[in-house]
This record gives sequence, C-alpha cells and structure tokens, in this order.
Amino acid sequence: MFKTPQNAIGKKLFLKKIKKNLKILYKSKNPSIRCKALKFLNELQPEIEDYHIICEMIEINNKNIIFFGLQLLDQILTQKWNFFPPYQKKLLFSLIIKKIFFFASRIRNVNELFSNLNKLNSVLIKMISTENQKLLFHLLSDLASSAKISETVCENNLRLVQIILEDFFKSLDLKKKKN
Repeated sequence: MFKTPQNAIGKKLFLKKIKKNLKILYKSKNPSIRCKALKFLNELQPEIEDYHIICEMIEINNKNIIFFGLQLLDQILTQKWNFFPPYQKKLLFSLIIKKIFFFASRIRNVNELFSNLNKLNSVLIKMISTENQKLLFHLLSDLASSAKISETVCENNLRLVQIILEDFFKSLDLKKKKN
C-alpha cells in the first residue's frame, strides 16, 4: 500500500507520479503500459486522505489532474466528509466555488471543459446537501446574482440549479419510499 507523503518535496514527487500516470493513461497507445498506469491510479485512490494534496490537484492547470482530484474529493465526501474539521470544509467549499467561477468565466462555451465543470458542480452540490440546508439557500441567492457576469456563468448556474433540484427530488423520493 502507498501512503500519502506529508512533506512538500514528497507531495511534489507524488503529484508528478500522478501526472505521469494520467498522461500515460490518456495518451499511450500501448495497452499494457496503460493498464499499469490505470492499476497504479486505482490502487492509489483509497490511500489519498490528505485534503491538501487534493487541493493542489484541483489548483494545477491540467484538466486530467483536476478531474482525478475531483474524483478523489467526491469519494471523500461520500466516506469521510463528516469527520473533516469545519475549517477544512470551508477551505474545500471555497476552492470548489472559485474553480467553478474560474472555468465558467474563462471558457468560450460551456462544452469546452464540460467534464470538469460538471464534476465541480456535482461535488459542490454534494458538499452542500451533506453539510447544511441553509448553505443551499445562500448558494441559490449567489447563483442568481452572479448570473449577470457572463452567458457561460449563467448557463453553468442553470446547470447547478438543475442538479440541486434533481438532488432535492431524489431525497424526497427516498423519504417517501422509507415511509
């Protein structure tokens, strides 16, 4: 098993290994090399528990690393979110919002980096629905006011509202089925 490094040099090497294996996975034409890279990344995922590394992945200017980091964050939200201290939750929440606005305001159209933007939206809604219902109403207010920034921000905000409503109605259906 692989343990997440704790020092800065170890983290840089760790991120280089991830970047290298993601590059192999997406670009290599050799199936056996791709299989080894995929195996390395799959074995690595459950071992990453340090939210700092995930934050660094999300901040890197590489769409594959960002997506991989978001997948890890999604796993953590499902399994360990309730154990995070409030300051870590707040940091991750603001990082996700910052990245959503970064992508939505800089891309020429929403489809350009759709997978990362969609994953960011999904992670944000999962954070909010797991954490606090009051955050949801603040988010809706922020979405309404920020929609004026640009057309792509507005389109993304509509996607967020769609995800929120889908999540809301799924939870209502689950409550009905339990009763």
